[in-house]
Amino acid sequence: MKKNLLFLLMFSLLSSALIFTSCGDDDDSNGDNSSLAIGEMKMTVDGTEVTTSTTVVSEPSFNFSQMLIQATSGTTRVSLTCNDITEGTYLIDVNNLYTPGSFGNATYSPNYSDILDQYGSVSGSITLSEVTASTVSGTFNFVASKSGAQNVSVTSGEFYKLAK
Repeated sequence: MKKNLLFLLMFSLLSSALIFTSCGDDDDSNGDNSSLAIGEMKMTVDGTEVTTSTTVVSEPSFNFSQMLIQATSGTTRVSLTCNDITEGTYLIDVNNLYTPGSFGNATYSPNYSDILDQYGSVSGSITLSEVTASTVSGTFNFVASKSGAQNVSVTSGEFYKLAK
């Protein structure tokens, strides 16, 4: 009886260990916490999800640090600008563009070939969560306006390992 009880206890212990160590969260496709593929950017514009087809990241070589990300999908373009190239959150506030500190800017254009069809950001944020020598990842959201038009809301923006 003692032998059977010991066997049952060992079997239960091993079964529990196997069950609890083999179950876990689903892994994402790229090994990080992003649902995006490398080089991809997604966002929601006024409730419609947009995935970009072309993304360009540039760092002007002036006497200051700045990062510009431009992404297009069809005729739609989103541009994000941060006043530095380091990890952190860059606030978008039309009233404080020239205040010292980390700030960002964004534009949205539903038809980038028409220079007059461009919305400028009034509030929001850009977060650079990972900046390496060759890539940048992060999130963003902003509200943009254009004279004589309704505001545009860009939410749930995410970009993953965009090449610099």
